[in-house]
Amino acid sequence: MVASTICCLLVVGATSMRLPHNAKSGDPTKPGKASSMWSDRKQLYKGEVLTLHFKVPHAAYLGVINPDGKFFYVVFSEASTSGNLMPYVPSEQFPNIATLKIKTTTFTADPYTYGIDENQPVFTKSGRYRFVLADNLHVHNDESVQTLDVVYHHEVRVYP
Repeated sequence: MVASTICCLLVVGATSMRLPHNAKSGDPTKPGKASSMWSDRKQLYKGEVLTLHFKVPHAAYLGVINPDGKFFYVVFSEASTSGNLMPYVPSEQFPNIATLKIKTTTFTADPYTYGIDENQPVFTKSGRYRFVLADNLHVHNDESVQTLDVVYHHEVRVYP
């Protein structure tokens, strides 16, 4: 457990809030970018829904890093659950899912923090959130990690 925590912290430190120099972009419309993950929205507000799109099949695990650099497991194996920590989608099913809808006010995930045994809210403050898609979130390998950044505003959108 301690070793996996240290590995995860290394991944988070290496990927937190900076795009690896050769990681794939979250925009499949740009030439030369072969992304398996994208969204139609780059900004969202409290109460809105983020739809993540995936090229099927894709990597089995998904995490998200909040503006403070805190890592959350979103998709992981049901076999590795403990307490009330539950994946948003089990990794065993995830590679064949083409979309995930995430409502900012109710979205919770595993905060990967010792002693916390239930999912915690993810969208709690304004800033950039980085989604990380990979077959192994414990090893930092620019070639196998894809990221997608979204800017979240922790306030309800006001339309003129």
